[in-house]
Amino acid sequence: MRKILFAIASLLAASICCQAQSAEDAKAFSSADWHWTKTGKAMQAGWAELEFNGHTQFISVVKYNPKKYRTDVIYAPAETIGTTSGIAKRYPSVAAINAGYFNMKTLYGATYTRVDGKDVCENDPTELWRLTGFVAMNGSKVVIDTTSTIPSKYEDAITCGPILLKDGEMIPWTKGTPGYNRDNPRSFIGYDKKGTIYMVVIDGRFEKGFGTTIPETQQIAKLFGLTDALNLDGGGSSAVWTDKTGTINHPCDNGQFDHEGEREIPSIIIVSKK
Repeated sequence: MRKILFAIASLLAASICCQAQSAEDAKAFSSADWHWTKTGKAMQAGWAELEFNGHTQFISVVKYNPKKYRTDVIYAPAETIGTTSGIAKRYPSVAAINAGYFNMKTLYGATYTRVDGKDVCENDPTELWRLTGFVAMNGSKVVIDTTSTIPSKYEDAITCGPILLKDGEMIPWTKGTPGYNRDNPRSFIGYDKKGTIYMVVIDGRFEKGFGTTIPETQQIAKLFGLTDALNLDGGGSSAVWTDKTGTINHPCDNGQFDHEGEREIPSIIIVSKK
């Protein structure tokens, strides 16, 4: 009986501890100095350094009203490959974030990609286990959903995953992988009840930017007030940029806590003026 009571007490203590930690994280998040900069009409870029789940996190974000802009997928594999900022500068874009997974040997995408109504890349069968969602757009209309069928009405789309939030609920991630259960740089795109789009990067592999697991990334998406969110390629690929600020986060491919360590990738999501 004592063992049972002790086990129950331990579980209750763990539950209380988690709730306290969650409340502490929420307070740190809401009270953080986000260093917001207006980068365009109905668009802001910001960043904050805060304590989350016992570690220092550096979070960068671009948020905008999609009705005022176009959102598109850009696919630039192999010889056309470039960094997020480098590809974005080839277009009249005002913001960008890295997008789908890719084969680092062939430099071609590993996720289904549609550009201007044309299929330009298919899902790599070895990646299907984590490609649980997509983001699709048609000019100012942006939608995030599960990977059943992407409606043909959307000109651009890309699959990725896992889905972090759907209709305000955190989607349990049960498949398990060491990379998703370790602290790493993360990128995601999502929107809130008002339809405001958020493009977010959480730095990783630095003392000042520790990185998060997928469950922790879900918590941060929730703290932003998002209803729907999709995880994008992370690690050294994580980068978010605007034409007014340059690269906001600290891409880790050069091992330095600066803005110069962007990885060359074949797909990004760009935002441009209508």
